Amino acid sequence: MSGPRPSSSVSIFLADSLVRAFVWMVTRLFYPLRVRGLENVPRQRGVLLVSNHVSFVDWILLTAAAERPVRFLISKEFYESPWLKPFVRVARVIPIPSGIRPHEVTLALQRCGDAIQNGDIVCVFAEGGITRTGRLMPFQRGFEKIMALVARVSRPCAAPETDDAAERKITDGTSVPLIIPVALAGVWGSIFSFAGGKFFWKWPRQLRRLVTVNFGRPLPPAATVDLVRAAVEKLLSKN
Repeated sequence: MSGPRPSSSVSIFLADSLVRAFVWMVTRLFYPLRVRGLENVPRQRGVLLVSNHVSFVDWILLTAAAERPVRFLISKEFYESPWLKPFVRVARVIPIPSGIRPHEVTLALQRCGDAIQNGDIVCVFAEGGITRTGRLMPFQRGFEKIMALVARVSRPCAAPETDDAAERKITDGTSVPLIIPVALAGVWGSIFSFAGGKFFWKWPRQLRRLVTVNFGRPLPPAATVDLVRAAVEKLLSKN
């Protein structure tokens, strides 16, 4: 007769510990981090990180920088990949299918909203793919839908917040869903980026790359695509 199964909280703790051990090894050996603006990331409540997307290791860098478990929204194609699936399942990522299945897309966005409501950090790469040029691409509107779902549940009749109100609540302890813009710099040129028109199959220019992760000031849940993209672009200009 088998013994009792570990509780879900214990399983999550063990999974997070395994992910963090892997992340620690990668960042110490190959991608030392310079983290700015970490004080903008709440220690406990749920938030949405909106980041640029430069390489296939961005999730590792953001997980290390945030100092909290981060759940990522990723393409279902990558989620189902045999060589990636063991890692992404442990990391509790949220798969999203292609846009030709709108009902499943809506369910994935709802899962993101539920995770934020439950106090998790969720991260989306709003460009919808890895940059092929090293430059910031246009943002897609998926994260707007996520925050609309969150706001509908948490405050169905409330008016949209101002930037100042959102920033005050990050310091006074009031629970409110926030958007945190994030900029990754220094990753372009690595073998895991598309620098040189190739992914992975190229000689690395250097074995260790100093990467900067810049967390911006919190934005209100109703922040638009243009506002959030401008915030990420401004953070990139500081690196």
